[in-house]
Amino acid sequence: QPLWGSSLSCTEFLRKHWETIPLVSHPGKAWSTQFLSLLNVTAMVKMWPFRFMKNHATAVMQKPGSGFMADQRWQRGDLVPMNIVETALREGRTLVLHNLEVYWPPISRFVWHVTRYFHLYTQVNMYMSPAALQIATAPHQDAHSVFIIQLHGSKQWAVHAPNLPLTPKGLQRGKHGDVLTPGDERLMGPQLLNTTLRPGSVLYVPRAFFHNTATSASQDEPSMAITIS
Repeated sequence: QPLWGSSLSCTEFLRKHWETIPLVSHPGKAWSTQFLSLLNVTAMVKMWPFRFMKNHATAVMQKPGSGFMADQRWQRGDLVPMNIVETALREGRTLVLHNLEVYWPPISRFVWHVTRYFHLYTQVNMYMSPAALQIATAPHQDAHSVFIIQLHGSKQWAVHAPNLPLTPKGLQRGKHGDVLTPGDERLMGPQLLNTTLRPGSVLYVPRAFFHNTATSASQDEPSMAITIS
């Protein structure tokens, strides 16, 4: 229930928001700090053999605003170096780590409850971006609903309704180098939400809804969040 706030029961969330309306809740920083810290990321990379763009234990150095394109300087199959957090911030790249429900016990314990409630396969990814990115992630759609838990720093989010509800995956836009322009309502439909997430904030984005992000130029702190989808 912290994923959608104490003001909504589980039944109310499913009836009013599931796959229809985005939602922001604020369970609080004390709740979110249980999951992961920047220091934990380094420890996890030392503990497990993460490799770039390989199935499971997957890492990607993503070029901001590129339509989810990886920076090819880090080649497929290369072992992730232990200083990857510092490297990503220095190079202005978004570091993505996949399947943290497998590799970090505090996340595993929480995801067990999420999976038990929804009766669906659940995956957790981490996104860490440097500050001052006007477009951290360009507008795109996902083939699943997603909860975003902000853990460190802040990130600005815009969410648009799709012109075609529950757009099939093959018709979705914004990935594999398909770079869209933020605010293009002719393509994306009306903006429903424009908000800044800070540690302890949670955003729910329904399946196929367009969303894009930016990081703050007013602070030097990187942004780190996990996505539960």
